Amino acid sequence: PDLPQPLQAGESLTADESFEHTAMLVLQQTLDATGAGTAVLFRIDPDAAETGDELSSLVVVTAHQAICTDELACALGEGLAGRAACERRVIWTGNALEDRQAGDYWHAHARLLGEGRRAAMAAPLIVGGELFGALQVGYAAMRTFRANEISEFGKLASFAATALENARLHDITDAAPANDLLASDDTGSDPGLQFFATSGAPDSVSKISSGAVVLFDGPL
Repeated sequence: PDLPQPLQAGESLTADESFEHTAMLVLQQTLDATGAGTAVLFRIDPDAAETGDELSSLVVVTAHQAICTDELACALGEGLAGRAACERRVIWTGNALEDRQAGDYWHAHARLLGEGRRAAMAAPLIVGGELFGALQVGYAAMRTFRANEISEFGKLASFAATALENARLHDITDAAPANDLLASDDTGSDPGLQFFATSGAPDSVSKISSGAVVLFDGPL
C-alpha cells in the first residue's frame, strides 16, 4: 500500500483507523525520528506454539513502501528482534549482514528490508509488564550507537507500545455490539489512538500537539 500520510499538528487518529494502519503510522514516525532506512514491527506469533516462542513481522516500512507481511520471523531469543524481546532490552549491531546473532532474515528478506540492513537496533514492546513484540530499525551504513541513542530508542519503543496497545483495544471495542461501545467525542476521533501519550513524558521527548513524539533532535 501507499505510505500513510503523517499526522499534522492538531490531528489524531480517527475512530475508523485499523490497527495495521496505526502500526504503519507509528513505524513512519519511527523512521522520521531515528533517520533509519527500515522499521519493522514484530509481534509474538499467535499461530505459533502455545508457548508463544516465535516472533513474526506484522508491518515493514521503508522510505518507499509500507507492507503488511508475516514473512520475517525469528524464535524468541534468536535474531536481533528475538533477543530484544527475550532479554527485554535494546539490542544493537553495527552490521546485521555480518553478525551471526542478528538473524537470518537480513539475508533471506533483502527485498523487504531494502537498504536498511547494516547497523540496526531492536527493542521490546511491553505494556503493563506484558511483552507482545519488538520494534526494529535498520540503517544503510555500518555504525555504532552511543549509550544515549540506545536509551532514547528504548523510550521510543515504550511510547510506540502504548500507542499500539491503544489501537488494539480500540479495534476490540469497535467490534463489540453498539450498546457496549464507549462514548466518543463529537469529533469522531479517539484520544486513546493518539500516537504517544504526552503526559509524564521525559524531558528529552519533544512533543507536538497531535500527541506524537520525536525522541531525537536529529537523526541517530
